[in-house]
Amino acid sequence: AAQVGGSLWAVHLEQVLRLARGERPSGALDLAGCTVRRSWGELSFAPAGGDTVPTPMPLTPGDHCWGGWKIQCREGICPPGGERGPGYWLRPGEYTVRARRTGDVIRLPGRPAKTLKKLMIERKIPAHLRDFLPVVAGARGVAAAAGIGPHQGALARPGESALYIIIEKGD
Repeated sequence: AAQVGGSLWAVHLEQVLRLARGERPSGALDLAGCTVRRSWGELSFAPAGGDTVPTPMPLTPGDHCWGGWKIQCREGICPPGGERGPGYWLRPGEYTVRARRTGDVIRLPGRPAKTLKKLMIERKIPAHLRDFLPVVAGARGVAAAAGIGPHQGALARPGESALYIIIEKGD
């Protein structure tokens, strides 16, 4: 039995080394009870099974948790220079916090529109984490995305009623 166990470990070690030396920016390997991931030159080990993507939830004023994220939402008046804070001053409306969807597009202030997928790749967000980043969506599509920023068309103007939203990684 020791020989069988030893040879299995040798096979696992060879697979992990092959993953580590791979040419692609990311990859994954499922082993008995463990998942090994390579993202942008870093290896991580996690228990097998992984997390499930949180279900969408309506965003209302108050404090919320979505997956491993903390989301604060407050009503107020957008101040001058409001774009420089840690959060986003969004126009009032009905918003939902959800995972990204195929074809989601966002136009960051002063930049052309791009898909969330392209922006996540540019920011080197590991592929296995992309579905776990909160996306704030309204009737007109994506209003903001954690780690990416707000959609220019969803931002409130100074002096307007607004929802102030702060999205932070939880503990």
